[in-house]
Amino acid sequence: MSYKRYLFQVLPSWVIIGITASTGQFMEKHTLQYWDFNSSLDITEESKTISQKLKLTVGITVPLGVISTVCILAYTIRSTFRKRHREEAVETINLTSINEDLEQGAGPKSFSYRDLALATNNFTDDLKLGEGGFGCVYRGFMTRERRLVAVKKISKGSKQGKKEYITEVKIISSLRH
Repeated sequence: MSYKRYLFQVLPSWVIIGITASTGQFMEKHTLQYWDFNSSLDITEESKTISQKLKLTVGITVPLGVISTVCILAYTIRSTFRKRHREEAVETINLTSINEDLEQGAGPKSFSYRDLALATNNFTDDLKLGEGGFGCVYRGFMTRERRLVAVKKISKGSKQGKKEYITEVKIISSLRH
C-alpha cells in the first residue's frame, strides 16, 4: 500500500524533517522504499502553550517598557527643572550677598537695572568702552545725578568669582573718593 502525505498540512511550520543519502563522489538515483515517523508531539497542546507564552511575554514586556520609558522621561524632566531652579537660586543668593558685602564697606552707589539701561541707551554697542573678565563696560550718563558713569554688565559666562568682583568694585570705588 502506498500513499502521499504532505507533512506541512499536519505539522507546525517550525518542525523540520530531513532525509539524506550519499554515495560519495558518484551520482546515483535513490528511491525511498520505506519511511516511518513517530512523534509524541501533541500539536494542538504545543501550539496553545507557545501561543500562551508569547501572549504572556508581550503582555508583560510592553507595559514594563512603557512604564520604564515614562519613568525615565519624568526623571529627566524633573532633573532639568531642579537644575534650572537651583541655578536661579544660586544666582539670586550670589547677587544678594554681593550687594550685602559691598554695602558693608565704602562701596559704590546702587542703581536699578532700569536706570542703568536708560543711562547706557540699553547697553548699546556705541557706548561700549571695553570688555573685562566679568563682561562689558559701557559709558553712561545718570540724569538724576548729572554724572558720567562706567557701567559693567556682568555676562552669564563669566569665569570669575564673587571675591574677584567685589575686589574690583572696591578698587574702582576707592579711586572715586
